[in-house]
Amino acid sequence: MLELLKGNVLSYENGSNKWMATDSPEYYRENCDNSIQFKNRWKNVYLTYNLNSQGYRCPEWDQIEWEESVVIYGDSCIAGVGVTETNTLSYFLQGELKRPVINLGVAGSSNLFSLYNMINTKTADITPYAVINVETSLERTLTFSKPGVANTGLYHWGSWNTEKLEYRRFWIKHEENYIEHSKFITENKRLLWKDTKYLCYELSDELNKSSRKPPLARDMLHPGAETYAAQAKYIKSDWIKNGWMD
Repeated sequence: MLELLKGNVLSYENGSNKWMATDSPEYYRENCDNSIQFKNRWKNVYLTYNLNSQGYRCPEWDQIEWEESVVIYGDSCIAGVGVTETNTLSYFLQGELKRPVINLGVAGSSNLFSLYNMINTKTADITPYAVINVETSLERTLTFSKPGVANTGLYHWGSWNTEKLEYRRFWIKHEENYIEHSKFITENKRLLWKDTKYLCYELSDELNKSSRKPPLARDMLHPGAETYAAQAKYIKSDWIKNGWMD
């Protein structure tokens, strides 16, 4: 049975599935107060985050035909923070590739996090039809602790932690540190999937460069539907170049 690291968490309004990560009710109300254009755009949008039992925006594992599916790993941009499920990259990509696309994106996660999940996938003897890896910021990492009440035992570190001494001192003080770690992480991912159709998009790739173009998602930080639709077409073009279209 597949057991991935704990995924997305619904932490607002007693676990309401209407909000997640930076798409919070506080930011929503603030943006409505500050922009009539924002309010008119989002007031009638019914947005929910339907997560499986391990916190991923996809079906339960036993409902997935892995050998026929494309699995996509990444952060909040892959999870689709701030957009409806039918406006996520995985949804558009499913339409372009004519195959199920399994969304394993987790808000705030790191490249190390997705590597560990890839290892867990392989350990469970699961081989998808293809794997897409969308890299995130190199300075992100994660630490483990004992799980508890409202604590998954996982902590995602990133640019939002720069005021914390331990993060500055031991991880980002010298950029060579996280850059070298990232090289090993990326290469190990390639090795894991060397016998599987595999695409990797790093921060320097056009796919990631387009991720902040307006119009944005409801949290005003993440990509909107138009960007995801364009990214799906971009990935499809690489798919075709590799001769993978049925």
